Amino acid sequence: MKKKRLIKYFQFGLAFLLTMMGLEIYMRVAAIGISPWTRFDSRLGGMFKPGARVIAFKEGFGKYRINKYGYIGPAYAPERDKNSLRIALVGDSNIEGHMLFERHTLARILEEQLSGIQDKKVEVLNFSWSGPTFQRLYINYREWALRFNADYYLVFLGRKKLLKRVKESHPHCYLEDNRVKISYSREKRPWMPYRMSFSIYQQIDRAYTMFLQKVAEPISSNKNPPVFQDEDSHYEINRLILLAFQQINSREEHKIILVIENNIPEKYKSLISGFGGYTIDLSSQFDLMKKGGFDPYYWKATDIHEHWNHEAHQMAGNYLARQFVKRFVPTGK
Repeated sequence: MKKKRLIKYFQFGLAFLLTMMGLEIYMRVAAIGISPWTRFDSRLGGMFKPGARVIAFKEGFGKYRINKYGYIGPAYAPERDKNSLRIALVGDSNIEGHMLFERHTLARILEEQLSGIQDKKVEVLNFSWSGPTFQRLYINYREWALRFNADYYLVFLGRKKLLKRVKESHPHCYLEDNRVKISYSREKRPWMPYRMSFSIYQQIDRAYTMFLQKVAEPISSNKNPPVFQDEDSHYEINRLILLAFQQINSREEHKIILVIENNIPEKYKSLISGFGGYTIDLSSQFDLMKKGGFDPYYWKATDIHEHWNHEAHQMAGNYLARQFVKRFVPTGK
């Protein structure tokens, strides 16, 4: 009797394992989840998988490839030609062009509009990644984009990125002796490699997150999600990063330009004004679009408001190109 029970347990376990394996294979082939084009980096956490093809559809339809260096667009090597003008974009999924074909994204539009300026080869590299905080943008700039020796780094900044507090611990910024440090430890989330490696795990994790947001949190007395920084530390880290960017602009060969996407929180305005001419205001252009009857977030085919649409990318690419010609490129570095 005991032997028969053990055999049944074994059969059930084997059937369950084979079912999960079959489901995982199906989900990967069908590109359900994000695992087909992402990987887990032991130092930087979630990153694009070099050589992967991205196919995304929700409010729109996007299709593009990740190059061999792990970012979006043409595969420009870290070492660059001296007769080139290199611009790096550091932003979120809007800047990534998540729901567009790559040729319609602001990165390619900007590159095309500036092509041949000052008789140089213009290269626009897109290091954007979905859903970052401002602190993660800083980490992406320092640990990823900086290796590619751009002349200009465009850091896309908005209200949500500045106010969004850190929820994940790998990697994250912290304060030590009034200086910003980066922790690469995943001690608090040791399961992250598995989350990035298996589609099934991702779907379970997403379902659990949705349950917390839609069911558990509304009936809880504490509706704030867990964070690794208190509000004061969060602001101080952001402040020090902005000051560090200003110092880089005063002494380094490359320049950091803040691209303002929408209304900045009041307490950050004086800090950003310290960048002087190294800011580009896109928010006013979005306001003009809306006044002209074009919603930059609205997708007519699916009746959804979310990522930047084709018109928003066209406007942003053209406007950034005009600003470069007017303010940065003619005077050199």
